[in-house]
Amino acid sequence: MRKITIGNYLLERLSEIGIKDIFGVPGDFNLGFLDDIIKNEDLNWIGCTNELNASYSVDGYARVNGIGAILTTYGVGELSAVNGIAGSYSEDVPVIHIVGTPKREYFKRHMILHHSLGTSDSFGAYKKIYENITSLTVWLDAKNAINQINNAIKYAVFYKKPVYIMIPQDVASFEIMADSDLLSFASGFDLEEHKEIIEDVKNKINNSNQAVIISGHKVIRYGLKSDLEKFVNRNGINVVTTGFGKGSVDETNELYLGVYSGLKTPDAAIAKIIDTADLVLIIGNKFTDLTSSFFQLNFNKDNVVEISDTHVKYDNKIFTNHSFGFLVKMLANDTNINYKGLSVLENRVAVEFNPTEEKITYNRLQVALNNYFVEKDILVSDVGTCTFLSQYIQLKKDMKFIMQPLWASIGFSFPASIGAQIASNSKVVNILGDGAFNMVFNELITVINKQIPITTILLNNNGYTIEKVIHGDGKPYNELPKVNYSQLIKAFDPEGEKSISLRVTNEIELQEALVISRSSDKFVFIEVCLEQNDIPEALKGFFNK
Repeated sequence: MRKITIGNYLLERLSEIGIKDIFGVPGDFNLGFLDDIIKNEDLNWIGCTNELNASYSVDGYARVNGIGAILTTYGVGELSAVNGIAGSYSEDVPVIHIVGTPKREYFKRHMILHHSLGTSDSFGAYKKIYENITSLTVWLDAKNAINQINNAIKYAVFYKKPVYIMIPQDVASFEIMADSDLLSFASGFDLEEHKEIIEDVKNKINNSNQAVIISGHKVIRYGLKSDLEKFVNRNGINVVTTGFGKGSVDETNELYLGVYSGLKTPDAAIAKIIDTADLVLIIGNKFTDLTSSFFQLNFNKDNVVEISDTHVKYDNKIFTNHSFGFLVKMLANDTNINYKGLSVLENRVAVEFNPTEEKITYNRLQVALNNYFVEKDILVSDVGTCTFLSQYIQLKKDMKFIMQPLWASIGFSFPASIGAQIASNSKVVNILGDGAFNMVFNELITVINKQIPITTILLNNNGYTIEKVIHGDGKPYNELPKVNYSQLIKAFDPEGEKSISLRVTNEIELQEALVISRSSDKFVFIEVCLEQNDIPEALKGFFNK
């Protein structure tokens, strides 16, 4: 046993689970705890311009690192982060949100404090808000802090959801006696249930004439990409992803068919294979409106086996007492599966990009980017028009893909790319629209001051193009003022020592900019000027229900 403050105990636990960086914004109720972070040699403080951007950044960090942590202050700080934390909850991203609060005695004495709602129980109101967007909320007290902290971390790890930890000023500095044992993440499950599932699935595969796997985002969240790959390769079963699950499969694998999005899948041949399959294995996937052509799925529901973290479902059976990871590993290692059905092999060769002086279009931009990316790059895409570009870019081996197709908060990707870069040594490339960038561009301060070497490709078509496609083309609310965004970068880096800012209007300029990006170790900003009404092929007709 050793003596340690509760604040430092929490930081030790964060470091133990692989967190090296904490994002956030300082505020008067978290400054003492922030001192502990600064003194901790195993942790780095990443100060952001506001809490919303910090919540986006930690989400991107957690998607690469596996888990992340954010610190905000009571009331104004924590509520500014609600949108980002809700997105992490929606998309199963484990984030530990720590909130510095006033001393517990102030609450007990029903004092009305600044950052409150003007009532004596405001802290309870904030906690209730977070109860809806986290898997667990705790208000630390000196007596139970160890169990509260350990339990919260386990919830984040097990359920792949955010947790919320309120740490009062006096509790953070309170000394306790604690052991040095590592956290235990052992979980119980029904082994017989697993055996029954595996036996049933094995029989279905062995009797199938045309099986296909739809891989989802939870394969990534639970670190099962290599296990799924082993299962696919061992049995020769074709696999697709949805836009939500993109990156969960090696897209250079000849058994990988592409991105499936229901009725309006751009490659009709992919949709036909799914729709005619006599066995559809859906692994770790959640269909959403934007990744399923608004739920227009034409495969036979009677042929579906659904395997996820919350349930396994097929025929008239539903199982809930299982381990998702253990099941996928059992399937990957089962040598008695003998699939003899049809497999389609794909041999993809990227179309060479031969630039001309023609204006840039989405279709040609996709060709250029397919030639740009290399192994281990990280592509962070915003939602909107660029969604229908990015999700159809072929990922090279060991590339990661980050997008927010369910929560779909535009602007998310720029701060998220900051977090992704901090968590990785790989090249991080962010693609977003001008409307999205308008919401978060103040985080340029962080990128330039901390010299974070991401590449941001801004698609400038002077408006909310995705909104125009949905409704209101020509309406003033979908228009944006004309801005030379590349000049904006110079306001944050006037000497140009920490960044490179480029504006491209034709294919040759685009190619030159991408070459510069590939070789640079600075922040590279590429403003791509597009025709106002140009849209990706995959978007045409998508919203015509």
